[in-house]
Amino acid sequence: MALTVLSALLSAAWPALLAIKAPIEPALKQGGGGRSRKQHRLRATLVAAELAMSLVLLVACGLLLETISRLRHVPLGYRTDHLIVADLNIPAFRFAGKDMAHALYGPMLERVQHLHGVQSAGLISEVPLSQMPAIHLQMQMNGYAIVALMKAVSPEMQQVLGFGMAAGRFFGPEDTATSSRLSS
Repeated sequence: MALTVLSALLSAAWPALLAIKAPIEPALKQGGGGRSRKQHRLRATLVAAELAMSLVLLVACGLLLETISRLRHVPLGYRTDHLIVADLNIPAFRFAGKDMAHALYGPMLERVQHLHGVQSAGLISEVPLSQMPAIHLQMQMNGYAIVALMKAVSPEMQQVLGFGMAAGRFFGPEDTATSSRLSS
């Protein structure tokens, strides 16, 4: 931005300063051809510098577009094609005091999984690499606010996104809030 302002000032102010110093009468009599060699050389240098900077800018833009094009084809480690993502805004007052996993999410996921053409479906609080906010929890403790971000996912999302497993095992239906941490 500073370079743009500087170049605009130079390209506007430099000819104005040269015009102030030059006598106007000979230029009017000769039709503007009364420039000295020094002025002609300076003008040619400025045009060459402008062309050089334009070429550098053009090459940089080309390289940026090439990088963006290549980044679009980098494998992310999960499927991104043939997916539908829905952002649900659920009124909390309707499910106050209820277990949302059993009262809402479980039956909703069951219905979606049985829709025509659906191969797999799952629930996730934050889509990978998205700007969607996770579940935001805030607590007050001794006058201080403690903020925690929670990300929740259903076991079916492993199949939906096609995650690979390097070691261990995937989540399963046996992994609940009451199951043992050591079960395998």
